[in-house]
Amino acid sequence: MFPLTPFSSGWAGRAALSVAVAAVFHVSVASAQDVAPAPEAAATEPAAVPEAAAPAVAPEAAPTPSPEVLKARESLGRFATLFSQRRFARAAEALKEAEAVMPDAPEVISSRAALLAETGQIAEARVIYQKLVDQAPDSFVPQFNLAELLAMERRYADAKAAFEALLVKFPESEFVKFKLILMSLALKDQKEALEWRKKLKADQPTALLFYSEAAIALANGEMAKGRLLIEEADQQFGEGQWQLLHESLAQIGLVLRSDYPPRPAER
Repeated sequence: MFPLTPFSSGWAGRAALSVAVAAVFHVSVASAQDVAPAPEAAATEPAAVPEAAAPAVAPEAAPTPSPEVLKARESLGRFATLFSQRRFARAAEALKEAEAVMPDAPEVISSRAALLAETGQIAEARVIYQKLVDQAPDSFVPQFNLAELLAMERRYADAKAAFEALLVKFPESEFVKFKLILMSLALKDQKEALEWRKKLKADQPTALLFYSEAAIALANGEMAKGRLLIEEADQQFGEGQWQLLHESLAQIGLVLRSDYPPRPAER
């Protein structure tokens, strides 16, 4: 579950992590028809004489946030930390502080939905995420979280269909491909899981690749191999930074949530 919009805390969600993920922006461009002169005007009007270049004007600096907004942002950061630790009562207190100042901020609204979902109020969370999608149809986070809610409800076939539809819109999302591996495993379809695994970028090792291989191994009963891959991901790519990936495996019963961070396996 991604609580923040856009990905201001990296692999946000259950873990407030340090891996940056760029937000998606869509820029509308005027068509040639919008800017081209009409044929008649082009034939009859004299060519325009260029004016002297205006002196460059420095762009205005962004306004300094008020002390109240700065404090609200601190509260939101504290929420993310407490949320990742599953200290939901304390997280709710921090979120209320942010809501008092920035009730309409998308990251605040999305954080409220994530908290509702993780405390069992999935129907209420779904209403909020759907509103966010209606307001910003091209936004990745609320669409991802709507699919994630289906997975949380163990409606794996529906979740898989939702993630597949999301991948059509965001074909470069490696994390959605990872979720499709997991949904296939949850549906006991090892063959399709392997097909999705082949679609991950493999030009260089990543924690996502390690966790994908771990999930496939664990689903196949190769417990020692799966645990070792999780341990190596933590060692190679940042200790304690992959809670979201680990809990994605826990969501479909491959690991225990309490097993993160991983302890060194006995050899």
